Amino acid sequence: MDTSSNSKSQTEETPLAPTPQRRRLRKLWLLTGALALLVALTPTILSRGALRATVEAQLAERLRCDATVDAVSLGWLSGLEISGLRLGNPPGFPAERPAVVLERLTADISLSSLLFGAFSASGEIVGLDVSVEQQADGSTNLQQLILAERAEVTAAPASAEPAGAEPAASAAFALDIAMRDCAVIIRREGQVLESLTDFRCNARSASTSQEIDLDASGKLRAGDLAVMVKLNPGAETTDTKITAHGLDLATWKPLVDAFMPNQLTSLAGEVDGDITATTHRGDQIELAGELVIEGPRVAGPLLHGMDVASRRWTIKPALAMGSRAIARVDARDLDVDLEWLRIRGASPSADGRVAVSYDLDIAALAEFGGPLPATLKDSGTTLTGMLELPADELPTDINGWASAVTAAADLRILAMKVGGFSLRDLSLDLDARDGELQLRTAPGAELDGGALAIGVDVDLSDVGRLPTSASIQWQGGKLTGGATESLRYIAPLLAGLDSEIADLRGRVDIDVQFAGPAAKAAEQPWLAWLDAWSGRGSLGLRDTMFTPAQRIRGLLEPLGALNAKLTPTARAGQLRVDSLTAPFSIRAGQISTRNAKWLAGNKTIGLAGSVGLDGTIDYELDFASLLRGRKDGDKVLRALGGELPGAKLSGSVNAPELGLPDLGDLAEGLLKQQGRQLLEEKATELLEGGIKNGLESLFGRRKKKGR
Repeated sequence: MDTSSNSKSQTEETPLAPTPQRRRLRKLWLLTGALALLVALTPTILSRGALRATVEAQLAERLRCDATVDAVSLGWLSGLEISGLRLGNPPGFPAERPAVVLERLTADISLSSLLFGAFSASGEIVGLDVSVEQQADGSTNLQQLILAERAEVTAAPASAEPAGAEPAASAAFALDIAMRDCAVIIRREGQVLESLTDFRCNARSASTSQEIDLDASGKLRAGDLAVMVKLNPGAETTDTKITAHGLDLATWKPLVDAFMPNQLTSLAGEVDGDITATTHRGDQIELAGELVIEGPRVAGPLLHGMDVASRRWTIKPALAMGSRAIARVDARDLDVDLEWLRIRGASPSADGRVAVSYDLDIAALAEFGGPLPATLKDSGTTLTGMLELPADELPTDINGWASAVTAAADLRILAMKVGGFSLRDLSLDLDARDGELQLRTAPGAELDGGALAIGVDVDLSDVGRLPTSASIQWQGGKLTGGATESLRYIAPLLAGLDSEIADLRGRVDIDVQFAGPAAKAAEQPWLAWLDAWSGRGSLGLRDTMFTPAQRIRGLLEPLGALNAKLTPTARAGQLRVDSLTAPFSIRAGQISTRNAKWLAGNKTIGLAGSVGLDGTIDYELDFASLLRGRKDGDKVLRALGGELPGAKLSGSVNAPELGLPDLGDLAEGLLKQQGRQLLEEKATELLEGGIKNGLESLFGRRKKKGR
């Protein structure tokens, strides 16, 4: 018997028992397969309702509004899909329509690309409708939703990058996201203000490039609008282009009224054109393009009552700013034409400052009404100039800007009447640089027929006060109503004068220098501000005649009963001023005059006193010279001890009061005394004449007899 064969056969028929290691390996594979199956089936399990309920609950809790979702599905290969999303309005807003409706959202991220160090994502948003509801107080439903969400989420502090750390290299990525059939509707208290419909947007990027192309377009109630954006994160560059076609600004008036109620009464114009903008690394921007607005019109309280209308506005915002521009700011191709205002760019200055020139037709601007005087309409007034601004190291406060800005301008007025004055051929040159502003009139300016010269210097480095010094010379001006309104503060003889009935004639010369703060604090009273000014000057009147105010008509006969043949101040019922010289000073709210002289009929009348800037008068007139050199006048002065009481002028520049010395009793006494002296002289003369005649008769007869 072959024992070896039997043993082999027995071995083949009876298998060996599994070892513990093999059993553990089998269990591990079974567990791994179960976990893989569970992971694979998890999106399907969640999509059957648990995920949808979770999404609804989270949205409702965070936004504090009703939130419903028809379906939420999630798959490892199919990505995320949400359909039928609705977000209701918060309390206090219309409940009949939701705030947000989303027909469908799909998103897919490629897992295989992530395994190879790349990123690939695609998605689509279809039928997104957003309703913005605004209440009378300006609050909106979206604001309430966002505020509610912010209250729920506490932002985690951003982790700071280690000092000197280099930014991580950007991974390659591919992107393809689209939006279509979307809309945004803005309502105020139920009324549609604006709507964006047929909105579409596409964002794409290839894995071989870091550039992202985004283009969007839609239809507004006002017209069509399109936006195209190209992002290059690697180069940190963004190109943007906005195109408008047929935008009717009138349709935006309700929208403007909603955010700025009662500010515009008119808004009109049709906008066409495009604007492009390129930014690089956050420190460079270049603008280009052209916008044309046909038939623009803007009116209302926002423009201080002006109704601004033109045939066409053209705006070319050609501007380059940043370190890569030719200069820090280059505006050489900038061009804005509003018909009444033209702004043109200029080459940067030698030190790299941005420069623009401008032409403003003030007379045309006055045609729009508002605060500008109506007299400017036909005045031919224009303002032209150049403005230079710093391109880098910009000032941080208004004082710094005032010192940094350089400006030159020329204000020209061909002919204008304002405040009773008549201006002709005025050319006012302005120059501002290094914190100083200078104004000077060019030769040839006339004010009421007299040569006018003005000089003003302002310290712009102290914007809070604007310390100012100024001078005015006006020679040979014709006295008019406008002049008397101002000159009565220096020459109160003109106080209370009604220029329309005064029949005012004469010439004026004035030379004044003054200084003070041009800026007035908001809470500072006007008189307190005027009190801070001081100065000095002189006034001269020549060949002047006028009918004085009713309350000071006594100046026509200041000596009363003694006036006959003594007073040359009047002529045909008018006050006569052959000449008046009045040096004056301005200090602490008072214009004071000393040693002023009024010449009338070769007689000099003295004036002295002050007029407050509030209009109060405290003046005295000395008429003693009218008596001197006349027989009866000298008698009066001798009777008064050689001096005549001064006439008092008080009240205000609008309502003067005159107080003349009471010479009536004195005149009557002098007349009585003169009468007695005359009788005594006549009696003596008669007596002496009788005695003389008697003696002559007596001695005459004796002579005859002796003969």
